[in-house]
Amino acid sequence: MMHIECDMEKLNRVLADFSSATGIIINFADKEYLTLPGREAMNNPYCAAIQSTKMGYMRCLASDRALLDACRTSGSMQCHVCHAGLTDVAVPIEYEGLLLGYIILGQMKTSPDLSPLRPILSELSKDTEQLGQSYNSLTLYTKERIDAISSIAVMLAKHVLLENIVRPEKSTSLGKVLDYVERNLDKHLTVTDICEHTYLSKTTLYNVFHTHFSCTVNEYINARRIERAEELLKSTEDRIEEISQKVGFSSAAYFSRLFKQKHGVSPLSYRKNAPWNARTKKRTQP
Repeated sequence: MMHIECDMEKLNRVLADFSSATGIIINFADKEYLTLPGREAMNNPYCAAIQSTKMGYMRCLASDRALLDACRTSGSMQCHVCHAGLTDVAVPIEYEGLLLGYIILGQMKTSPDLSPLRPILSELSKDTEQLGQSYNSLTLYTKERIDAISSIAVMLAKHVLLENIVRPEKSTSLGKVLDYVERNLDKHLTVTDICEHTYLSKTTLYNVFHTHFSCTVNEYINARRIERAEELLKSTEDRIEEISQKVGFSSAAYFSRLFKQKHGVSPLSYRKNAPWNARTKKRTQP
């Protein structure tokens, strides 16, 4: 079973920013439909009044589950009207075809007329007049505005993935391998070395990298070496040959060739033309 990792602080901040900008109640639900702690009780006055009764709470829960079920089945954004007459939206968060969770938002009023809901509300509360007042206080949303908010929610789900706010949990095997690679990038690394120090077979090692990175072990190592070289080009005045050795390349020519494949320029040109290069900045100052 796949587990997920979640940066709770970042996710709460992103959701809070969305609510502040749109006025819409929003939450995150995992694959088991469990929502973020502290956000599950966020409701407008109308929904809060309905959920104050056991029957109302259970109906809201069933309505949310029906929406998320439809979202999971379709693999795409879904929109429905809940039992209390408000519109809700759910957007799946997927990573390489694997479902990680959902963005769920709504409690949006789309009709000013409460009369069709009165029979339902009378089952939930004796004080239907108070419920009616709470309903009338809600903001009225047009279909066009709901469509626009739904589109933003889809973009938000992509942002959550791109920023690694919600992500698949790295396996124990992968964690051990990545830790060993990071600590030994400056050394001569081979698949045999990695297997001996992480107690993995070559087959398992190959499968781990194919599953998580869609590349070979050596391709990953070279990519990390290039990334570390980029940092040294930005932060030091070391010669290209020295940087090549520090990041574990046996040949400066091979390092330069791989670097140019990624950036389209040589390491020297990369450093010379970079905006962080102090010498370049001085030359461009009036």
